[in-house]
Amino acid sequence: GFPETFNIGRTTEASLARFQEIMPVVELLKVPGMRPSHWKELSRRMNLPQGSELIPTDMSLTLQKLIDIEATKHEYVISEVSRFAVKEYEVETKLDKMKAEAKTLRLQFTDVAENSAIRLFGNANELLSVMDHFIAITVQMRTSPFVGAHLAAVTEWEMLIVRFQATL
Repeated sequence: GFPETFNIGRTTEASLARFQEIMPVVELLKVPGMRPSHWKELSRRMNLPQGSELIPTDMSLTLQKLIDIEATKHEYVISEVSRFAVKEYEVETKLDKMKAEAKTLRLQFTDVAENSAIRLFGNANELLSVMDHFIAITVQMRTSPFVGAHLAAVTEWEMLIVRFQATL
């Protein structure tokens, strides 16, 4: 009858309220770039006991678990870690983008004169300009506080660009 329907309505309303409360946390946790190290950092900073850590690949990470561990009380910490993850991801994607662009670059040669065995780079200035651009981005990335786990790859990329420039 009516009391049962009313109770179902109240229960549903309470469930929806908890769902709305936890959604900002869920949005923060699903940002691109969240790596296992970020999840470990979250678990550590939220003082989660061993066995209750946040492991995204674990089927036990549910909305109910987020509610049970009172994740909304840690929204600031979650926000900090997810922002850091996004910034690290931006470094990673910039590096990947430069590497992909570099793969499309081609050396062009031109003959000094007809029937000459001497050939020159036809697009050396263009390539040097692109390398200068890459160096500027790479230095910016290398000095970023978010380079973190990508420092070795960024440094290796920078050395490769410098060698290429010196060769040209």
